[in-house]
Amino acid sequence: MLGDLQQAQRETELALRVVPHSAVALLYQGLLHSKLGEADEANQKFQASVNQCRELRDLIDCLVALFMLAQGHCDRAIQVCSQVLLRDPHMPFALLVRGDAYKFHASGYFARQAADDYTLLLEVDLSLQPLIGDIMTPQQHGRFDEMVFRFHPRLAKEGPRAYEDYPMCAVYRKR
Repeated sequence: MLGDLQQAQRETELALRVVPHSAVALLYQGLLHSKLGEADEANQKFQASVNQCRELRDLIDCLVALFMLAQGHCDRAIQVCSQVLLRDPHMPFALLVRGDAYKFHASGYFARQAADDYTLLLEVDLSLQPLIGDIMTPQQHGRFDEMVFRFHPRLAKEGPRAYEDYPMCAVYRKR
């Protein structure tokens, strides 16, 4: 998915032909629309992904919050991540994004809250330390992908599968 967003869109369309209603493919379509600044389309794809797999709700909410943070909407990112943390108080992705939103808030008032979120995050998973405190920009497309792979409940362990691993892939590539 890194690099050419239009090619990535074609690939996710192919993935949905091979595995219709794939929650992961819908998630990636939402991610691509977000990268392209197409918020309405992104929200539709994210909602469709959650409809197919409820366990992706918190991941997608945090991903949306990360895009908000990258666009400078710290208050909204804090609000979304706080809702996720009400459902799962130790969700690493939510702690990371909310901590960063507190840290980079324009008021400079939330340093203590950022430190609290970062402390809890490191108690949950010390390996996330290199991700703490990096300011995001909308142009950091690879970083958004990295976050999905890092925090997705299955992709973090399994990684993405090649299309050739799906028996119907060759059939659909010829179309």
